[in-house]
Order: sequence, then C-alpha cells, then structure tokens
Amino acid sequence: MEREGGTDVFVHGSAIQGDRFRTLDDGQAVECEIVDGPTGPYAGTVTRRE
Repeated sequence: MEREGGTDVFVHGSAIQGDRFRTLDDGQAVECEIVDGPTGPYAGTVTRRE
C-alpha cells in the first residue's frame, strides 16, 4: 500500500476490516493505523473509505 507521502507500507490481508473478501482495489482509498514493526512500518488495521 502507498501512503499519501509516496512511501510504501506493508499490509496483510488479515488487517483489512469489512466483508469476507480481504482485498483492496488498486487506488482504493483507505483509513489505517500505521505501526512501526521490526522490519519497517506496516498497516495494523485497514478500513475501506467509501
């Protein structure tokens, strides 16, 4: 996933909240919690924006 600043953030499918299909469309707007992990930042919780 790419942040507004242009840097990439890892997102695991299990972090995506919502329906049973844990996928995001290319360019999909989301809200997320960024967590500093041992190998870099990742999205801890991701919610699609409508």
